[in-house]
Amino acid sequence: MAKKKTRSTKAPQRTPAQEQKARESKAARRAEEKARRKREKRNKILRITAISVGSVAAVAGIAVAVHQLVQNSGILMQTRIAASTKNFELTNAQYCYFYDQCYDSYVSYFSEEGRKLEFDINKKLRDQKTSDGDTWHEFFLENTNAVVQTTLQYCELAYKEGFALTEEQLKTCADNAAKMDMAGMPKGVTREDMQKAMEIELLGNSYYSQYVNAIEVTDEEIDAQYEKNKAKYQMWDVLCYTIAWSADANASNTALTKEQAGQYAKELSECKSVEEFEAYVRNFLIKVKLKTEADADNMVKAMKISTNGASYQAAVADWAMNKSPELYDTFITTEEGQTSYQVYMLTSMPQRNESDTVDFRVIVLPYGSYTDKEGALEKAEMLMDQWEKDGADEDAFYDLALSYTADSSTYQNGGLVKAYSADRTTYGKDIAKWLFADGRKKGDTTILAADDAGTGVVLMAYYLEDNPRNVWENQAYDDVYKAEMAVLTDAQKLVLVSIDQKNQLKLDF
Repeated sequence: MAKKKTRSTKAPQRTPAQEQKARESKAARRAEEKARRKREKRNKILRITAISVGSVAAVAGIAVAVHQLVQNSGILMQTRIAASTKNFELTNAQYCYFYDQCYDSYVSYFSEEGRKLEFDINKKLRDQKTSDGDTWHEFFLENTNAVVQTTLQYCELAYKEGFALTEEQLKTCADNAAKMDMAGMPKGVTREDMQKAMEIELLGNSYYSQYVNAIEVTDEEIDAQYEKNKAKYQMWDVLCYTIAWSADANASNTALTKEQAGQYAKELSECKSVEEFEAYVRNFLIKVKLKTEADADNMVKAMKISTNGASYQAAVADWAMNKSPELYDTFITTEEGQTSYQVYMLTSMPQRNESDTVDFRVIVLPYGSYTDKEGALEKAEMLMDQWEKDGADEDAFYDLALSYTADSSTYQNGGLVKAYSADRTTYGKDIAKWLFADGRKKGDTTILAADDAGTGVVLMAYYLEDNPRNVWENQAYDDVYKAEMAVLTDAQKLVLVSIDQKNQLKLDF
C-alpha cells in the first residue's frame, strides 16, 4: 500500500537576499500603516474643527437673527425703563407718549406763529444738532423729562393718599388710546402703552387739580395774615434824600466829611413841608454838589417813593408804623457799614390799600415780535377775528392766550390777571382806564397799543368781572394761598424720580 503524502509546515529556507527583501517590504508596510493612521487622525481633527467652526457661525447667525427679532418686535421698548419712582414707572414705549406730546406742542407753536423750525421734520432728531451742540433728540428729552418728573411726583403723592382714577376716567384713557394716531411712533409701541401713559398723566393732573381746588382761604385767615405782617399790606409815601460822606475829605471838591453830612441831614430834617424839603435839596445840589439846575430838578423828582412797609428799611417801617409820626414829620437813619444818611419825610400816612380790583385776561404782543407796532396791531386784529370764529367767549380767549401771549407771568393761566387795581401800571395807563370805565361788563374786549408799558406792546384784553376783594385783601389772600401751595411743592420735592437717559437715548426719534 502506497504511503500517503503529507504537506510540510516548515517554511522553506530563504536566501540572505530574500531575507533582506522581506525586511524591506515589512518596513514599507509599517511606514504606510503609520502614514495612514496619521492621515486619518489629521482628517478627524479637520472634521471636528470644521464642525466647531460651523457651529460657532451658526450660533452667531442665530444671535444676530434673535437681536434683530427683538429689536423689530419692540421687546426692548417694553423692558427698558425711561423714568420711575417707587410705585410707578414708564417704559421707553410709554415714555414715547409724553415725548410725542412735547414734540407736537413745539411744532404746533412754531406753525401757529408762522416761524420756521430749526430742524427737518423728515430726518431723525438724533441726527440733527441744535445751536448749543446737543441733538434735537436730547433737547426734547430734556423738556419731556421736566413734564414726566412732575407727573410722576404727583402720581406718588396720589398713591400715598389713596387717590385713584375713576372707572369713567380709565374708560376715557382707553377710548383716547384707541383713537390715537400711531403713525409717528417707533416700532414696538402699542396702544396699550399709550393707554397706560395716559392713565399716569391723568392721575398726576387729577391729583394736582383736586389739591388746588380743595384750597379754601377764609376771611379769618386773611385777617390773621394781615395781623401777622402788617407792614407788608400797608402803603405810605415819603420823600427820601441821601447825603453821603467820604473818609477822604479831599476825594473831590464836593466830598463831605461825616460831620458835614450830618449837619446837612439835620438841617433837611427840620423842613416842615414838601415844598420846603424839595427847595432845600435843590439848593444843596446846586450850591454844595455843584449840579446843574436841570440835573437838580430831575434828582428832586426822583425823591418820591410810594411802596409798602416791607420794602422800606426796618428802621423806617418801625418809625412810620409804630412811632405815630404826624404828616410831614421827618426821620434820619443810617445803617451799619453805610457812609450816608437818609432823610425821610412822611407825605402820606400808612394805610391799607382799599382800592377796588378787577379780573381780566390779556394777550401781550410785543412790537418787536411782529416787526413793528403796525405789525403787532395787525396780528391782534387777526387774533380777534379768530376769537370770534371760535365762539367769542372766555374759553376761546384762553386758548389764544396760551398760544400767543408773550406775558410770561400769565400765559400758563390763559392770560389771567386777577385783582388788578386802577393804580397799577404793569400794562400801562390806558388799560386801567378801560378796565375801570363805567359800564364795563363781562365779555368786553379791546385792542390797545401800550407804549408806556415797558417796551412797546399791543394788548388784547377780555374783561371778566369785578374782583370781590380789594387790594390788601387780595395780597393777603395770595400769601395764604401760596403757603398752601408750598406744602404741595415741598412734598413733591421729596419724591425721588429716577431718569434713565441712557435708555431714553436709544429711542428711535
